[in-house]
Amino acid sequence: MPKLASILVLALLGTEAASPQATTGKQSPASLSPDPFIVMDSVVTEQWPATLANVNAPVDMQLLNPGQCIRVAALAVGSGHEHFFDDTSISFNVRLGTTDIASPLAPSAATKMIKPDGGDFVSAALAAGGVKDNPFLTTGAMTVSQSKWCVPDDASDGSIVIRAAVKRGKSESDLNPKTVTLESLDSASKKAFKDEKEFSTWIQTYHASPEPGRLLPALIFFTSLGENAKSAPIMLEFFKDAFKHDAATAQAFGPWLAQTDKLTRMTALVLLSKAGVQLRQPPPLSDDDRKFVATAPDLPNPFDMKQDQQLFTKLDCLWADFSATGRIEPVSAVASALAWEPDYEAFVQMKKSGKKPDGLTDSLVRGVTYMAAGWSLNSFNRNDPLATDYIQAIVANPATPVAIKKGLANLDSNPAFKEQ
Repeated sequence: MPKLASILVLALLGTEAASPQATTGKQSPASLSPDPFIVMDSVVTEQWPATLANVNAPVDMQLLNPGQCIRVAALAVGSGHEHFFDDTSISFNVRLGTTDIASPLAPSAATKMIKPDGGDFVSAALAAGGVKDNPFLTTGAMTVSQSKWCVPDDASDGSIVIRAAVKRGKSESDLNPKTVTLESLDSASKKAFKDEKEFSTWIQTYHASPEPGRLLPALIFFTSLGENAKSAPIMLEFFKDAFKHDAATAQAFGPWLAQTDKLTRMTALVLLSKAGVQLRQPPPLSDDDRKFVATAPDLPNPFDMKQDQQLFTKLDCLWADFSATGRIEPVSAVASALAWEPDYEAFVQMKKSGKKPDGLTDSLVRGVTYMAAGWSLNSFNRNDPLATDYIQAIVANPATPVAIKKGLANLDSNPAFKEQ
């Protein structure tokens, strides 16, 4: 179990979690965890602004590639954690080799309440059982530094040591030193994938714990599948979005692209171009190669929800965007298809009547897409903590149409969203 999850679970167990009537008053007073947590900068700049006050904990990063940027976070657990960081500043120092890079004391950039591990499932079960007062919505609070630190583009294999201090009011506490591994692009480029299972798992969890240095080995594995490659448009969307999101790393891929086979190299160059990423040291190209990259057609826009046969693939491409970036926008786009429930009901009535459809009509496309969107949202809601946070935020947003709120509130119980 990850360290952060262990801390939160222990805090929860200390509150007699087995009893729905237990109160937070039985918890020990809130206290500061002695260890810092290292979170991606995108958690603060992209993810947390789109979520509610209560979130699932982000990944505590253990490995970083050149170009990645991180922030230092502090955690408090116990009774009163909700206001523990009300007046808090964080400073930290990064030792890289013999060099110290100091980030001075500054007010924290953001604070969120952290749900216990598995808390979404518990909350849903309690709500289904009619328990309105859930004392275990959160068991901790996390606050994140104003400053960030980025891995140098030329970083070699090694590690950094991070020392952080947290100041609350007039009291200042030093956290334990934290060591994080640095992996050079040269080493990352050699980390091949052993099989499709490892490759698929890495793709699906990329947004939670990104390793952009392995994007080239991942692309090499994908192109090596040849005619056996499944869902090619979806995977191409993933790589394009990952290149764009982690452009600071992808810009350095030129020397390693020069060493790959031509299919991988040209695929990467096209996708990098579509992502707007300019290589700092592009590989040598012939005139025909440059023309091929310049004239390659664009990938279909997955956010264009036009009702045609491509719409079904676009749903998967939206999830590929989410897997690559961890943004809320593709989740919102998938959820927008839940407004098509009337088309689904019309489809059901047509099946009951024994009639055959007059071709692939717009209404039929919308009805089938409604089912596919609901099924995929339910799957991600069960298995991806960030997707769950986003779905809850979309439901709570006053601007979300009532039909979409209804669909999202019934993901697990709607028979239309069961696997067909």
